[in-house]
Amino acid sequence: MAIYSSKLDAFFGAEGLTNTSANFIANKAKEMYENSNNVFFDFVTSEVSIIGMDRKVVSHKGMTFDEFNKSIEEIANVGKLKSLIAWLREAIKARQTMVDAVKNIDAEDYAEELGIELPERTQMQRTITEDDVIAEMSVAERCRYYYLEAQCANLGKLIHPSGDFSNSIKQAKQSLRTGLSTSGEGRDMTITEYTASLDMDMVDKKFMEMQELHRSLQAELNGIKHKIESAMEEHNTKVRIANHKASEEFSLSMKIVTDKVDEVRDKELQRIRGLKIIIPDSLKETYEFVAAVGKNK
Repeated sequence: MAIYSSKLDAFFGAEGLTNTSANFIANKAKEMYENSNNVFFDFVTSEVSIIGMDRKVVSHKGMTFDEFNKSIEEIANVGKLKSLIAWLREAIKARQTMVDAVKNIDAEDYAEELGIELPERTQMQRTITEDDVIAEMSVAERCRYYYLEAQCANLGKLIHPSGDFSNSIKQAKQSLRTGLSTSGEGRDMTITEYTASLDMDMVDKKFMEMQELHRSLQAELNGIKHKIESAMEEHNTKVRIANHKASEEFSLSMKIVTDKVDEVRDKELQRIRGLKIIIPDSLKETYEFVAAVGKNK
């Protein structure tokens, strides 16, 4: 990959014009052809006569052969001036293209262009998640883990203060405490009596057993989760340390490369800015003519 086209070098040489001088000459040449009054074409002469008189009066004279030649010559001169301007403007543009290419090229691309070996970028290690740790468990361990999660969730929902089991016990005890309820008045009154369909002591005992089972299963599940988190933290800490070290080593190696590239870049920019814009042989006469105008004033 070339930084810029070698064809741009055609504008430059050891001797010639600086950007400032080239711009000055181009502006001067433009001013010269814009102020030129020597180009005109008029091929008709007009004569006026009065009927009955032999004398004719010239009212307008067309251009002479010499004037015609001068206009043709001036057209050629304007063409030469515009050619000189075009060359100088393109040379100025070419220099800027070269400067921009060197300034803007990525350090790694420039190093490759210069044949400077780039440090090898280390592949960063991946941190792991809870799923990664679980995936390493045996079939029995994973089955137990999923069982504990499901059971804890199911039991926890039932024995929660607002859960179905808890609410049913509360409602039953409230109804049994009063023993009955009434609805309506007089002869329309109905009486509802409440009796326990099960031994409530047995129900309370079963509730407490479920609470104890939930605590036991939750403790076992928490123990497994703690092991998972510990395994994750141990692995990921090692990964972060290794990745940080690799990143620092790469950055240090890359800085050595970028420092070399920047040194070459600065020298190349100095070289380009020091190039002189040459004047081709075909434009030298025009250039000398433009450069000489106004010097003796």
